Amino acid sequence: MRVSRLADSVFYATAVLADGSEVDARPSDALTLALVTGAPIAVDAVVLDAATRFAQERPQLAAEVTAPADSASVLAAEVRARLAEMARELAELNEPPAEP
Repeated sequence: MRVSRLADSVFYATAVLADGSEVDARPSDALTLALVTGAPIAVDAVVLDAATRFAQERPQLAAEVTAPADSASVLAAEVRARLAEMARELAELNEPPAEP
């Protein structure tokens, strides 16, 4: 996942799929997918520079945007736990039956 652009105070992201293809995505969706799957998260240098300038020009708005939001991390943790549970269930289903 890569945050690829900042234009008119709006961030844009690109999700990089397993086969290397790229798909435009909302940053919130791309970040959630990256958190759930453990995919790396990158931010283009030009976006970091633009975000730094934005934060300096609009400190109050920047403070609101960067305030901690636990909902995404909580959701990601719940999804990871459910995926792990499903993986265990699938592994059990694939085990050969015990011989009597």
